[in-house]
Amino acid sequence: TPLYSSAASDVYKRQTQGTLSISKNKGVTWQTNSLSTQAGTPSYRIYHVRVSADGNIILAHSGTTGNSFTNIRFISLSTDGGQTFTDITGRMTSNSLGIPGNLQDIFLSGDGEIMGIMNAENTSSWRSTDGGDTWTNMTSWPFRDWNENARTSHTGQYIVAMSTSTVVISNNSGQTFTTKTLTSDFYTHCSISNSGKNVVIVGNTFTQISEDYGNTFNIQLTNSTTGIRVGYLVEL
Repeated sequence: TPLYSSAASDVYKRQTQGTLSISKNKGVTWQTNSLSTQAGTPSYRIYHVRVSADGNIILAHSGTTGNSFTNIRFISLSTDGGQTFTDITGRMTSNSLGIPGNLQDIFLSGDGEIMGIMNAENTSSWRSTDGGDTWTNMTSWPFRDWNENARTSHTGQYIVAMSTSTVVISNNSGQTFTTKTLTSDFYTHCSISNSGKNVVIVGNTFTQISEDYGNTFNIQLTNSTTGIRVGYLVEL
């Protein structure tokens, strides 16, 4: 799965039991790392990985298998392009078993400063605005569904997040989110451009696009089949 791409290098991940494989030469060679002692055990797996635009900052979510509020989740951070990882879960919780709850997704801005941990149990949702050094518990975040995912603009000022039935956008780096009006659909994927101006929401029936920072959306494509995905969005 490609996570970051530039003219110079690509960063990829291969999700196995607690190991992360990284390539910086478009897949010619690979380096494999274990995120942490916990993530390296057979009962743990890597769920999400996010990479900064320059490939140096990597945020990863790992934990026990399955989707359950009883699962345990850990957050690992690399600041050297994946050479080493630090378990930063303790910056969010004093629970020695990690972050409880049903962790849905993580996000990381292109410049590596804005990070978020989206949890369906909002007492365990967190945000960092200083590259992961300190974290704030975001109990007001509107994440309750099973299929959330989020993407950010380069600086993280604009964040789009969605469940299967709701789309929300933040214009203040995740401090608050506003629910947006779209044509009703079963939403599956989202993306946002580096500036935050262009937003794409893909559903089972429609692909809807905003060119005004998510203020209004228009149907651009009627999807004939399910399974359409949207990757990184360039400026239109």
